Amino acid sequence: MKTVFVKGNWFATLERLELEFMNYVNWFNSSRIHSSLGYMSPIEYRNDTLKKVVQSSVAYPTLHTVTVI
Repeated sequence: MKTVFVKGNWFATLERLELEFMNYVNWFNSSRIHSSLGYMSPIEYRNDTLKKVVQSSVAYPTLHTVTVI
């Protein structure tokens, strides 16, 4: 973060810093691909993983047992 976002940048106001930081985080999470995530962005990876979890839970639903006393 220090070497990519902050180093060499100057922000005139705190509001400008906040805006630039939000833009950076949005880019980092939605556009930048990561080799450790199979060359997907973190958002793509999360969505792909959630789809797999949902599909596996639909394919293999958990059976609940009820004990009547």
